[in-house]
Amino acid sequence: MLYKLKKLITKEPKQEQQEEKIEIPFTGPPLPEMRDNPNFITEPRKIIDMMRSMLGTPLICSIPSTLDEDVYISKIIELQVDKNLFFIKPLLPDFGNKELQKHKQLQLSTHLNGIHMSINLKKVTAHTLHNSLYYTAPIPERIFYPQRRKHTRFNTLEHNITFYGISERTGATVCGSVVNLSRRGCALITNNASARARVGETLSDCQLNIGHHTRIYFELTIRHINTYNDTLVILGGKFPKTGSMQEQIALDEFLADLETEEKNTQEAQQE
Repeated sequence: MLYKLKKLITKEPKQEQQEEKIEIPFTGPPLPEMRDNPNFITEPRKIIDMMRSMLGTPLICSIPSTLDEDVYISKIIELQVDKNLFFIKPLLPDFGNKELQKHKQLQLSTHLNGIHMSINLKKVTAHTLHNSLYYTAPIPERIFYPQRRKHTRFNTLEHNITFYGISERTGATVCGSVVNLSRRGCALITNNASARARVGETLSDCQLNIGHHTRIYFELTIRHINTYNDTLVILGGKFPKTGSMQEQIALDEFLADLETEEKNTQEAQQE
């Protein structure tokens, strides 16, 4: 797709190339970490803020319902929150507009705060004003925007990874199921009555099994605690290093497999 995009851009006049340059990421509004759903923004206010940040910025576009993998360039030119609509410029090159008017679906993608994001649009409607073409679409209900962490965390619920650690403050054993994992952090569901955990404390002698009889050892500093239900909480924390280089390599390989699974799932959902 990137090859087609480069080929597409080189066909445009020099002035148009400069206007539609897309390689430089732009900065949007600051957003907190997405703990409940790390891959999608679903809160309406945050969606509006992100859409406003994209006004006038060149976006990569594709039409998911077509067989071809052609890519185009467009811009969001106006946002009307009261009408739940935003306005989009015609696609470049021009032949994409015929396909868009036929399929009425469009995927927009760019980088926001250095992180890849994309929006799937439906009910894209063509309009003309003074012989000029433009499109409208409903403001989306969600935006794909992976969590803003230095190390991406991957969902591990289906892998049944068990966590064990010891609270340095109370000496109590903390155990639970790991819900997400990264190179330097994890989150787990545990019983708060037995753990009596606090933000800022350290869990020592931590260990988890990532499969193939591989066990990872580390110390975890608790960064946040969220209520899961009346008896369970989610502990999220960071660890500066693993017990050995071999353990880190094994963890990196495991996370690479999780990333591949996640990408395959996302591609299947967008088809």
